[in-house]
Amino acid sequence: DDGFHFNDIALRNAYDVFLLSKKTNSEKTLKKFKKLYHPLNNFLAICNTTFENVDTIKYVKNNESETYIKTYVNSLENLSKTKIKNQKIDNNLFVKKRLQIIKKAILDKKTRNWLLKRVRDKNWQQQKLIQLGLKKPKLKS
Repeated sequence: DDGFHFNDIALRNAYDVFLLSKKTNSEKTLKKFKKLYHPLNNFLAICNTTFENVDTIKYVKNNESETYIKTYVNSLENLSKTKIKNQKIDNNLFVKKRLQIIKKAILDKKTRNWLLKRVRDKNWQQQKLIQLGLKKPKLKS
């Protein structure tokens, strides 16, 4: 859900982690995920912070997790700055995802055909022009 990029969590996910942490050792489970270790550790850190240092949600305290917590708390205290920062992050992620689609379309024939079909679709073109503010939506009578 891109929460890592926004330095934010969904409370539903945090609560699920809280319930799971009562049944399993979160720190031990964390070590099984090599590639996701840092994002998951930071997620556990802000879950722990959100629930005011629950004993069952364990994470590895390091410089990265402490910085992540500080940024998280700061974002909660400065909502107007957070909103501006999140819009920039959202725009960057949008561009990054679109570039990934184009790269995949160059390398994969099936994706290329899907993308070409989509770009040629008149309804899709109308939706995109409306989303970009270049065209007004038709009012239904």
